Amino acid sequence: MIQETIGLPNKGEQVGVFDLIEICRHYGRTELIDRILADPPARPFISDGCSAWPDQWQEVNMYEDCFLHDIEYWVGGTPADKLAADLQLALGVCRKGAPQMAEIMLAGVRTGGVDWLPTPWRWGFGRRG
Repeated sequence: MIQETIGLPNKGEQVGVFDLIEICRHYGRTELIDRILADPPARPFISDGCSAWPDQWQEVNMYEDCFLHDIEYWVGGTPADKLAADLQLALGVCRKGAPQMAEIMLAGVRTGGVDWLPTPWRWGFGRRG
């Protein structure tokens, strides 16, 4: 089954919760919808794409995977939720034909996306000032 593409918002564009839920529904991310609805973050959602990384590498466009990863990071959650989000990012990039890039990105988000670093892309950024 081939999944139809959906027009994702542009990098830097504020996206409302209703639109995020529709995007998650399109990608079958029901567990993420449940987490958003159970405790929506106070800060608005804005994706920066592949944080501090190119959104495209060679012929592989990774923006879609990074956008979904940003939603996960905006919501935050448990360490298991973070691991699942990071693995989902790597899997998406790998499936697009860039397995080495997926490994590099996985290492980057595992170390650089922790909640205690004062970066705008850290885990749970929708809940932190």
